[in-house]
Parts: sequence; structure tokens; C-alpha cells
Amino acid sequence: MKKRTIGAGVLIAMMLISPVAGNTAEASSLANASTQQTTQKFMWGANELGDTQIGRITFLKDTKLYKRGADNVPQFHLNAKKGSMWRVHKITNEGGKNIYDLGGVRVQQSNLSEFESAPTALIEKQVKENGAHIWWDRTYGFDYPQVRRLASKDAEENINKNIRKHVIRIAMIHGIWNGSQEFSVLENRDNRLLIVFSISYTDTEGEGGIVNQNGTMIYDVTTGMIIEEKIE
Repeated sequence: MKKRTIGAGVLIAMMLISPVAGNTAEASSLANASTQQTTQKFMWGANELGDTQIGRITFLKDTKLYKRGADNVPQFHLNAKKGSMWRVHKITNEGGKNIYDLGGVRVQQSNLSEFESAPTALIEKQVKENGAHIWWDRTYGFDYPQVRRLASKDAEENINKNIRKHVIRIAMIHGIWNGSQEFSVLENRDNRLLIVFSISYTDTEGEGGIVNQNGTMIYDVTTGMIIEEKIE
């Protein structure tokens, strides 16, 4: 893929979904179907901590932001004013440089902005009170919940891997096109995540007919450990 180089000293930011209003950007593009509803506000200084926010950047100079057009060529989008602060919802590394996702705009690390991580203790309090941020992934045609932005990345990875393992295992055992899986988040508070799921498939090896099973997965979101796991 060809890249166009913008003049030196200009920060290039690629627009992903929609324009950003004001100094903050929500991460709706990062959570395609979140079930999490914030019930209590947590303030980080003078600003509210977003439920997918992991940090913030402050622009040190007036900075031109660019988005990619239909031809994939960067085009001017807006000017970020010196001193303006933007929420960061995700960080990736591309070519040795950090790329900050502002919930619609991707900004490359440079001397034109300064990044600050959200305090771990504040994230922990927010997750304990309001629950983990839930988004929905899809594998083999089945939708299932995943957690995002836990204070412990290991706990987050452990929970998500375990849920995906169930989806794949059930799909492989009962056949990808031979049944259905439905997941629901019943409890998501006080560092406890309760997920229930139902399985429906055609019994091709026994007496035939439709077989229905229900299951439960309970996790500690601070450690990622399984509190309870069963299929009935």
C-alpha cells in the first residue's frame, strides 16, 4: 500500500469512522455492541474518565489532523488546538511508533503531543463500581462477549481467551452449522462477571432430535480467574 508523506512537522492522524466533536472522542467504533451502561461518573482531574479510556494526550502545539479519503490518501480534517486534551482508547505499535486511537482519529506518537496513562487505581474503582466494559466479538457465526480495558491486561486476556475457547470447542464438537450458541451477561459489578449461555444442537449420534444445554461462567475481573464454570 502506498503512503503519502505530509510535510515535516505535521502530525498525521487517520480518521476511522466519524468526525470528532470538541476535545474528546468516544470509542463507539471500538465497542460494536457494548452492554455496559455507566452508572457512576469517575473524574480524572477536571474530566470524566470514559469507560474505554486508557489515557489521554495533550497537544503541545496547534496540530493539523488528517483523515484518509476514499482513495486512501490522507486529507486535512481539522486543527487540534494547543493545549486541547483528547481521550485515548487504544494504543497499537506500527513501525516502532505508538499509534493512539482517539475513538475516531488515529494519531502517531511525536513531539507534538504528550501522552498520559489513566491511573490504574482509578480504572480499578470504575470497573468495580460500573462493571467491565463489554463488547461483542464473532467467531464461526456466533456472537459472544469480551471484556476491554481492565486494569490487569493479563486478567483481560485470560477471561477473553477462556470465553473464546468455549465458543470454539462447542462449535467443533457439535458442528459449526449444526447448532446455536447464545450468550448473556447477567452480572457485571463488584469485580464479578457472570455470563450464561445456552447451546442448542441436533443430536446426530444418539437418539436424534434437538438437544438443549445451559452453562455458566463466573470470573473475577481483577485476576481473570474462573470462580465457577459449568454446563448443565
